[in-house]
Amino acid sequence: MGQLAAHVVTLGHAAAILRLASMQADAQPEANTLWRHAKDIEGLGYASATCNRYSQLLGQAFNWAIQKKQLADRPYIKHLSEKGNVRRGFFEAAAFQALLENLPLDLQDFVHFGYLTGWRKGEIASLRWEDVEIDVIRLREEDSKNEEPRSVPIEGDLQDLIERRKVARRVEKDNTIMLSDLVFHRDGEPVGDFRKAWARACCLAGVGKMLCPDCGISVDADYKCEKCSRTWKYESLRYKGKIFHDLRRTAVRDLVRAGNTETVAMSISGHRTRSVFDRYDIADDRDQRKALRATQTYRQQRAENQNAARSIQ
Repeated sequence: MGQLAAHVVTLGHAAAILRLASMQADAQPEANTLWRHAKDIEGLGYASATCNRYSQLLGQAFNWAIQKKQLADRPYIKHLSEKGNVRRGFFEAAAFQALLENLPLDLQDFVHFGYLTGWRKGEIASLRWEDVEIDVIRLREEDSKNEEPRSVPIEGDLQDLIERRKVARRVEKDNTIMLSDLVFHRDGEPVGDFRKAWARACCLAGVGKMLCPDCGISVDADYKCEKCSRTWKYESLRYKGKIFHDLRRTAVRDLVRAGNTETVAMSISGHRTRSVFDRYDIADDRDQRKALRATQTYRQQRAENQNAARSIQ
């Protein structure tokens, strides 16, 4: 198991995988043991899909160990059911504007870029000024999650956003003015984890709430739970609400609803397969109503045409 853990570290998910593979170092785990660990992680509140991604990485580690002749065989790793794994988190325009207004100034353009393009957080953070041309922004292959380069034209709201970033490029450090190499930065430093700022902005915008870790109900502005009367430190609270990835879902949905083809929408957001349109549950009540009206109109026109044809005969 020591060699397996070392390989998992290179995959970047050490903590989660080691929870799944927390067994004796000299033992080769059996399938039912791995299954119990997956169920244990699911019991901590992780989605089935998340548990499956962890166990998938562990399976890759087993394969690596077999190739290196560290293990003779690997157990069968059963996956949890992902039925109903439909993403429904979307931003409507008013909610997004409220979120934007409550974010720190140095995060607003970063988040706005995600809303406009559907790019992933890491992809946006990687952008450097050398990636920005006169009328296009290019994402390098090494900075893309699917290892495929892509580009997006600087059009519409993106024009204003890039102009703001040009102004924000100047950073003062130690009484010296410098130009940041990064398109998006926080006082010249790369944009890192900002979950606390995100959660606070979402709560203020009415699209998120902080929960008591014991009771699971919302706390007040002073982080006090009405039910158990405890006042918590922020770090102890659980956040529930919109997440950054909802911007990606929103961008894809709106690109399609605006009349663009799925192919064009995928070329902007960076999705490789159209399965995202099923998982993101693009259709909603408005789409369904539109479809029913269109079907009714089609049937009426068809009936009228058939009646007209019979009257001629």
